[in-house]
Amino acid sequence: MIMPLVRGSGLSIALMLGCFAAQAQNYPVRNVTIVTNVPPAGGVDIVARLVAPELSSRLGKSVIVDSKPGATGTIGTAFVARAPADGHTILITAGPSITFIPFLSKVTYDPIKDLVPIAKVGVAPTVISVPAASPYRSLKDLVEAGRSPANKVTVGVPGIGSAPQIELAILNSLAGTNIATAPYRGATFILGDMLGDQIPAGAAAVPAFATQILEGKVRGLAVVSPERSSILRDIPTVREATGLDLDGFPTWYGFFAPAGTPPDIVARLETEVLSIMKEAPMVEKMRTLGNDIVFKGSKAFAEDNALEIAMFMRAIERGDITVQR
Repeated sequence: MIMPLVRGSGLSIALMLGCFAAQAQNYPVRNVTIVTNVPPAGGVDIVARLVAPELSSRLGKSVIVDSKPGATGTIGTAFVARAPADGHTILITAGPSITFIPFLSKVTYDPIKDLVPIAKVGVAPTVISVPAASPYRSLKDLVEAGRSPANKVTVGVPGIGSAPQIELAILNSLAGTNIATAPYRGATFILGDMLGDQIPAGAAAVPAFATQILEGKVRGLAVVSPERSSILRDIPTVREATGLDLDGFPTWYGFFAPAGTPPDIVARLETEVLSIMKEAPMVEKMRTLGNDIVFKGSKAFAEDNALEIAMFMRAIERGDITVQR
């Protein structure tokens, strides 16, 4: 009774592997969609639009970028988690919708069980900024204002649980300030309100504000990083500006596929995406935007995520991180 069962199981596995191999060999059979979970012109969206035409030429099919923003990236992430696991719908995201938000609030997907990492391709630090005409000339000025009960300071951040919001919560703890954060649907909207003097300050990944800072429309006060930004060399780190020990949580950018996507298809996408990122023109474009390129494949990316999740969970349990709602 046992032998036929074992032979049958082996046959089922062989058929399944054969099916996966056939899918991978024929992949892609139609256009591929890269879903971004932020509004257009944000850092994630910019990277997607740099990669898409290059990936299209390598896959031999059109690669479309489809923006599905909202809820700090969780709407677009959930969409991809529910998509057919055939490699034709993939996600590009920053960290919060994978390593933080799902463990802080209820979402409709499990970032570990419902998604498989493809490649981690870049990181960018947060830059805290103000309009060019702002009275805050330095981060010290902003911190001092944030200590005064009579002078409420609000900083726009790209969503609840975003890296900038976490960093500002830690800044409050270290500096004894009461700086409030205003969650936005994306960095583009923060920038619009800063330029329109609707909000006194904003914090987002460097690529979101870099152009306006370099043009003098926005003043960068500090980058939340151990080192200065490669394209904003005149802007000090938080440590340089205030002496506070805050190196931050750089925003990372990475690609995912729905769980169950055939391993050969994931491997093909991993190979193509990392190859694209290593091309000299892409390296230059990423650096010009203020990103540092990372070349991490599926396995290393998954390991990074596990470490980051564990770190955030410990910080939440200790009460080191509290998020305003």
